[in-house]
Amino acid sequence: MFITNASLRKKQEAICVTQFEEEGLYKDVGLIGFAYGYKIPADQELEDFGIKTRRALDGDYFFIERIFIEPHSDWPYTGRKLIEQILSTQTCGKVLLRIKRESPAFELLSQMGGVVVWLIQRGAWAFMQISVRK
Repeated sequence: MFITNASLRKKQEAICVTQFEEEGLYKDVGLIGFAYGYKIPADQELEDFGIKTRRALDGDYFFIERIFIEPHSDWPYTGRKLIEQILSTQTCGKVLLRIKRESPAFELLSQMGGVVVWLIQRGAWAFMQISVRK
């Protein structure tokens, strides 16, 4: 999947953050992870999931649509860095993301203060909310 500037521009306050790693003798720089998302204003629903996000959330929030991390990288470290980058840019009080419950990412987000807002797909996936601390 490719993310283009045009696709992100369609979303309000969209951002994409990246994490790079220096490798090898010549210190080649390689992309090991990225995350992107966008603001969902208080008067809108989250699209494409067939759910009513406003039943559990009030006010504006930032939705992390995708997190990708290279399998060979240190997942907890890279994942934490990407999420911290997004949290540091937010004007919204909350960040929301959809995550598989039986995954290292779920455990990491729980350690970072994420709480399950609701479950979908027979409990296999969760929407988690992280409060932004300023």
